[in-house]
Amino acid sequence: MSDMDLLNRRVENICNRKIFLFGNEQIKSDVEYLFKHRGLDLKTWDAGDDAYFKTVGREDQMLVVCEKERNEAFEINAEKAGMKQGQDYLYVKEFFLHYNPVFLERRNRTLAVWGTGICASVLWDTLEKWSLASEIDFYVDNAKGKSAFKGKQVVSPKEIKDWKEIYVIVATSQYQWEIYKQLNEYGLQKNKDYIHYSVASQDYVELLEKACFPEVRYPYFCHRPFGYCDVIGSDLHLCCPDFLPISAGSMQAGSFMECWDSYVARILRLSILNGTFAFCNKQYCDLFDFDESIKPKEGAMGDYKREASQYPNTLMVGTDYSCNLNCPSCREAVCVASSEERKELDRQAEDLLEHVIPHVGRLWMAGSGEVFFSKTYRNMMEDKRCKDRRSISILSNGTLFNEEQWEKIEACSYESVEVVISMDGIKDTTIETLRRGADAQKLKHNLEFIGNLRKQNKIQRLFLSCVLQAANVAELQELLDYCQKIGVDKIQFLKLKDNGEYACDDEQFSGMSVFDKDNCLKERYKPYFTKALLSHPLADWFNSTSALRVEKRPRIDEYDTF
Repeated sequence: MSDMDLLNRRVENICNRKIFLFGNEQIKSDVEYLFKHRGLDLKTWDAGDDAYFKTVGREDQMLVVCEKERNEAFEINAEKAGMKQGQDYLYVKEFFLHYNPVFLERRNRTLAVWGTGICASVLWDTLEKWSLASEIDFYVDNAKGKSAFKGKQVVSPKEIKDWKEIYVIVATSQYQWEIYKQLNEYGLQKNKDYIHYSVASQDYVELLEKACFPEVRYPYFCHRPFGYCDVIGSDLHLCCPDFLPISAGSMQAGSFMECWDSYVARILRLSILNGTFAFCNKQYCDLFDFDESIKPKEGAMGDYKREASQYPNTLMVGTDYSCNLNCPSCREAVCVASSEERKELDRQAEDLLEHVIPHVGRLWMAGSGEVFFSKTYRNMMEDKRCKDRRSISILSNGTLFNEEQWEKIEACSYESVEVVISMDGIKDTTIETLRRGADAQKLKHNLEFIGNLRKQNKIQRLFLSCVLQAANVAELQELLDYCQKIGVDKIQFLKLKDNGEYACDDEQFSGMSVFDKDNCLKERYKPYFTKALLSHPLADWFNSTSALRVEKRPRIDEYDTF
């Protein structure tokens, strides 16, 4: 019997049987949180293994042993009781294999892959790594003249008579939406009957083991993954991507709402509830001081009944990378989306406008690119569904935020407008070096205009975002004083982070950062961080508070990063 046949048999058994969770209380809570909303009948077994052994022989139940390692004593007693591994019980690591929509939804249906291009090859290689590639029954392709791929038959969708007996993996990154439409016309439903290859090939077991078997659990709780979303490119992130880099899903493969409630999203939220924070970048997180010496936390960390809000409380839209600047901390050249890319951007924008934006609390435009440069963003902000909102929050580099742009915003009659301007210095040469393509004098003129709007209470908040680095550290006090004078409420200082955009080695990047690899302020920069600077009323040291030994300032709310 092949691995897939065995797995399908287990899935069929699991879907039709009561699942009893036995063993470590923490892991039992984790498993229950993960699987309970996938239609499985889950219960915890607290009476001990001896009591369970007396029930052996009932075909309507299965035991999942929630232990990190094998339990030899349990196995001996289970064997004496006539229990067989894989039939009567599974270890939790084996049970994790079922946390995949392909296995839970497919059951014993024929497996077809739609597509015979690069994505299909990637999927094959992934399944081959898991020793499952041979279980693909056949391929489907609209293109004529293809008869075989990877040794399997290729058929036209017109040749398929009974779609109800087939589970389809859609393996393409260009034509998936057209294929989805075809499959819907055949009577199939997304996720239940077909899924995108990127979801099918996700290594859920690796993520689950990282989330459930940590060395340390932290006594913290973070609200963001339950009510915050940052869409960067097409990827959904449940926190700032610098802090939580694992994507919950891609809008190229599915809708926003599918990604918001994806299998990966649930794993990420579990890592908060159980206190592992397994996927968080603890060096850059702005909320907590993660200390490796912290004592492991016993028992469940959070309320496992906690679920994500139906829609994000805070949504940061960053689908378009188009920008009029090419800052060295972000990109090497001015980037503008092509006409072909615009088609996908417009499709994603329509999804957000129709199904998400009318329902979110705080809407940030925009987390990637420049909001007043991107045609996609401008069209979104001019759309009635966006204009009908009571509030808007704008994140801009400020170079195009002039009187004309403000008139368009004011015409929408928002009750609340918030503005964050990103600016990395105060001296003209610094601004124009770190914000390549910017006119420093024009930027200051625009900032002072926005400051006057704040003084007139036409906007409710005005923040600056500034990346701390060697090139601007000498002028931070001047920047703070200037911003206080013109009406800025707060400057949020961020650690410099290499997101892969620097064409330099570690030594060069180290020369740009004011902090060393141990997150300590370098000796030569300490004279700049005076008591007056650190305690300035506008200064929010954000994710540098631990290194600078200052108190954290509160965020706008429990979900937001500003």
